[in-house]
Amino acid sequence: MENENEKSPAKARAELGLSVSKRIQLVSVCLMEGFFRRNQGIEGVDPEIRQRRSVEAYPDEPASKVRIVTRLVLNAFPDASESENSFMEIEARFLSTYTVESMDGLTKDHFDAFAEYNGIFNVWQIGRAHV
Repeated sequence: MENENEKSPAKARAELGLSVSKRIQLVSVCLMEGFFRRNQGIEGVDPEIRQRRSVEAYPDEPASKVRIVTRLVLNAFPDASESENSFMEIEARFLSTYTVESMDGLTKDHFDAFAEYNGIFNVWQIGRAHV
């Protein structure tokens, strides 16, 4: 059983991100790049859908800003096999820009933790419309 004074790695990571969220304001979200590919029409197939995502934070202390690049990828496969040959792929990269009230005590790790939790959330509506 976990000692109540010890934090799980996930909780510690969430707290890093929370310390940023108290000082940050979303300014803009824009689609940087989009890609769609469909190789063939497959009728009567219940496809296997696989999603991937990544986020990267770029703090800019002199400007009191942080930019977060979020990449969302959706692939459709004819079945649940381990095949890497998808018949459809949708990919989008977004740039979210935030102002930061104060950078004092915040590190790149803080901003990366914030990006992991909020990078997806803040682009979801635009990403959903892209699909």
